[in-house]
Amino acid sequence: MAATIEIGTVRRSEEAAPGVGLLTFDSPQIAAAWRPGTFVHMQTGDSATLLRRPFSIARVRGDEVILLYRIIGTGTEWMRARVPGDRVNCMGPLGTCFQLRTEAKRTLLVGGGLGIAPLLGLAETLRRSGASGPTEALLGVRSRGDVFGPTLTEGVEHLDWHLATDDGSDGFHGNAVQLLRRRLAELKAEGYGRDDLAIYAAGPEPMLEATAHVCLEDGHDLQVSMEAHMGCAVGACRACGVVTWKDESRINGRVCKEGPVFDAAEILWEGIGV
Repeated sequence: MAATIEIGTVRRSEEAAPGVGLLTFDSPQIAAAWRPGTFVHMQTGDSATLLRRPFSIARVRGDEVILLYRIIGTGTEWMRARVPGDRVNCMGPLGTCFQLRTEAKRTLLVGGGLGIAPLLGLAETLRRSGASGPTEALLGVRSRGDVFGPTLTEGVEHLDWHLATDDGSDGFHGNAVQLLRRRLAELKAEGYGRDDLAIYAAGPEPMLEATAHVCLEDGHDLQVSMEAHMGCAVGACRACGVVTWKDESRINGRVCKEGPVFDAAEILWEGIGV
């Protein structure tokens, strides 16, 4: 996907949940080229001392790009401190996008924590593209207090939300993968076949690996959006390596270039996230 470096103007900076920020900025070129699953590489703070940081694009609204991020260090503290009118330097959109399965009778979006970010834009795109069946969002978080506020879910009210909390404080007591396993069993009992379901997942690698095992052992196709530390984000430094298997060949791929979206069946999961 062709990428550009664009200087955007911050429109809003707010809290989506405790320790989680939501940054909205104007970026017409990136917004126009965006596809669900792609990401930006943002300059955070002093460019002389900090590498750019990769962030999944959660939503695009007109010329506005919306990023969801966890506040965990100098770069993201800098992002949280942005105010309307500030300028941000982004390269993007980068990477591969989700392949839309609008013919599916039902779509399941499985997100672990901030992994819900790229799935929100996917949900909007599926609806605009005429997806034939209902869409469910299965979100796993640690506790009720980690649930994102209404700003993030605005525009995806059509989603049927299923919440899983690690501590059992709300919704299903368990994680997103356990919730998915239960939901697949329920849908199977309702008469849904393997080809009737489109399943997409995003989140930490251990969660994606477990999701892949649940889906693939039952014959379901699965697309995953992977997270990785990146240096260049254009495939040159190979810091974000991932091993895949395709056409009976082992391939040393890159999350930034061949991904971040992959067919889960093509990833050699052994050792990932360990």
